[in-house]
Amino acid sequence: MRTALIPLLFALSVTGCGKKSAPTASADAPAPAPASATISVSMPGGGNAKAFAKNLIDLDITNWKPTGSGSSVQFIYKTLDFKSDGTWAADASVEANFEEIPCAESGTWAIADAESAQIGTITWTLAKTNCAMREAGEESRGQVTMGKGTGFAVAFR
Repeated sequence: MRTALIPLLFALSVTGCGKKSAPTASADAPAPAPASATISVSMPGGGNAKAFAKNLIDLDITNWKPTGSGSSVQFIYKTLDFKSDGTWAADASVEANFEEIPCAESGTWAIADAESAQIGTITWTLAKTNCAMREAGEESRGQVTMGKGTGFAVAFR
């Protein structure tokens, strides 16, 4: 049993780039925040940060693999929703040996820097999780690049 957990631990702890494929429409997906919603996420001053925050909040992120691919164990955010109040929530799964174990995570996020409306560095903290081999309190930092339409990639720092 212990040797079976080692590849899972390794796959979940590896940081790297993940690219998001084009999202699929889902009837269960949360509605985007209204354009008039107040954005209260922590961010530096300036128009770039505000535009970046709005674009990230409005983005429909589905089936994103933060650890990349190529491993027999995959961690997948089925949906990842950055909210205007500085919180985030995700329905996720751990997939190993053709078995999918659904789970959920949530936490907080903040913008550290914004180069443009499409590129910025964020930190997000994992406050709650029931995903295998994940622990609350973990913090990630990455440069997010949003392409036209629905593109989403993170270069972890």
